[in-house]
Amino acid sequence: LKDENGTTRQLKSGSGFERTICALSIRIILAKINSLSKPDILILDEILGKVSEENLMLMDGFFQKLRTMFSSILLITHNSQCKDFADSILSIEKINNISSIRMN
Repeated sequence: LKDENGTTRQLKSGSGFERTICALSIRIILAKINSLSKPDILILDEILGKVSEENLMLMDGFFQKLRTMFSSILLITHNSQCKDFADSILSIEKINNISSIRMN
């Protein structure tokens, strides 16, 4: 990682946001250069748990870039602040031990 002063440091010393962005970027690049057939969907399950609230809004730009690379992105999260990143929202509610899905 390079900071704004040009100082280089190891990825393991980065913030949760920096490590999350780097890990996702590496996985996406590897998936795109892989010669195996692959679906045009990206599924992200609880990837934002280590990202602070102040850095969470920086993820919007990252998701905008992902939209140009995948036809569908499924983001699974408990973080309600991520609703701004979505075109559609599916909410799952469990009442009396019965789960139901609602599209917002």
